[in-house]
Amino acid sequence: MRSSIIRSSSPFTFPIQYVEMVEALVRLRGGDVQQIYVRAQLEQHELDNPETRISLSQFAELMQIAKEHMNSAEPASIQMLRHMPVTIHGMLGMASISADTLGDALDITLRYFSLILPCIELTRENRGNKVFIYVRNLVSFGSPFDETMIEIVIGNFFKMVSFSETPANGKEISEILGSEVHFRHACFGDAAVYQRFCNTSIKFSCLDNQMIFAREVLSRPLVTRNRSTRMALETMLETKLQLMQKHDEVAVRVRRLLSGSAALSHFPDPQQIADAMAMSTRTLSRRLSEEGHSLSKLMEELRMERAEMLLIGTQLSLFNIAKQLGYSDLSAFSRAFKRVKKQSPSELRASLKP
Repeated sequence: MRSSIIRSSSPFTFPIQYVEMVEALVRLRGGDVQQIYVRAQLEQHELDNPETRISLSQFAELMQIAKEHMNSAEPASIQMLRHMPVTIHGMLGMASISADTLGDALDITLRYFSLILPCIELTRENRGNKVFIYVRNLVSFGSPFDETMIEIVIGNFFKMVSFSETPANGKEISEILGSEVHFRHACFGDAAVYQRFCNTSIKFSCLDNQMIFAREVLSRPLVTRNRSTRMALETMLETKLQLMQKHDEVAVRVRRLLSGSAALSHFPDPQQIADAMAMSTRTLSRRLSEEGHSLSKLMEELRMERAEMLLIGTQLSLFNIAKQLGYSDLSAFSRAFKRVKKQSPSELRASLKP
């Protein structure tokens, strides 16, 4: 098996297959596909290796390019979902549609989801005869990217529903799911467009991002089920997951904890982080050092990743970005950004101009 090509030291990396979705959108709008590779710093031959992974900043650039080629009359997530077949998620997508039932497909997705979108966390809660799936951003790309990512994750689950067997009573499976979708954000456009795509009740401006559906539907078979295929794919997925969890395990956990902070300008203090990790501050420092990290370095990397998203995806001034990230001195922010990203904020902004 060919080894993965990791293009960033960040633990948040993404399958290169998402480039194909952006290519489809750009072609649809008559855009220049070659600019995708220039702006995201990719080589076309890298798509030939399905094990290639791209960095957080490259993924953010792809989302920005996709946004630029959207039809403003329709929600961005719906347009992206049309160019996102289940198979775009590689082994995870194939394993899910090979599962025996919707419940099995859901279990596979929950266990291995971090392999395809590590910036999103999925959790499940069984409550009576209902199943609640909560969806949360671990890394902020800024609005509207964060909201669009949540919508895409939930929309992909409802694509999976289409692979289930039609009920004997002739009703569409989505009609009897007893399902609801809740989004924390306000609706982008016409809510009816979302409801037609998912064929379920959708509510906006709620307390959580979540899917709610009846537990009984989890036993519904998939028409694409194939046990031997699913077992072979699950074995490979499990190997990948174990390798990922071994790599920088403590650093990854700390980054996820820090990413969940309300503001990147005010992180929890070392004692709070150590308590959350169930270890002493000395052990935390030692474990991070063994992995080649430190708390201050991880905090700086997270701030600079956020800065990069803001530089790419907004028109905020350098001063306002620095202030948002807790820097009172623009020169200190610029030095930190160049130390982490190997170019100054102004150089990055200049490189984005056509």
